[in-house]
Amino acid sequence: MNRFIRTLLAPLAIAWVVVSSGCEPPEPTEKRGKFEETQAGRQLAMKLEGYWDLRTVSYDTDCPVEHVVNPMNGYTRWEASRHQVTIEWITGGMFFMELWATSSTTLEQAASVEMLGCKVDAEALMTFTTLQAHLIEGEYREDYYHNHAEVCEIAAEDYDFPDRCELVVQFVGYR
Repeated sequence: MNRFIRTLLAPLAIAWVVVSSGCEPPEPTEKRGKFEETQAGRQLAMKLEGYWDLRTVSYDTDCPVEHVVNPMNGYTRWEASRHQVTIEWITGGMFFMELWATSSTTLEQAASVEMLGCKVDAEALMTFTTLQAHLIEGEYREDYYHNHAEVCEIAAEDYDFPDRCELVVQFVGYR
């Protein structure tokens, strides 16, 4: 999920180097959302633990395609630690994702990165419509937006980034 955020902030780092005569750009400040642990969330995390072969049913995004990845394809390993779910891709998709079970049907993630006054936020939501021992179905959604600071607007315009964009994937998974 942070690939899109970092891509938007990269031009800011380059601009900083040019403007400041070669000085190193400041490090971006990263923050992750915190989610309350519930019994329903812990139970969902435990149900999901194991190996899942994920397949995309439908995919839609208005984000620049060179900066987003469809994560809902490939053979994966899901590990639960209380209400945190870590997904590791063995084949296809992404490489690694951490989400938090916030209800009996929902995993979430939130993150932000700020640099030179430009703050980019990202939220992910995975909602399950079917949750059986050998079958999961649902929707995965990522939403990206920035704070409209002047440096964000300049970088977004120069590198053709939207003010806000989303990725929505309907998926199915089999054990």
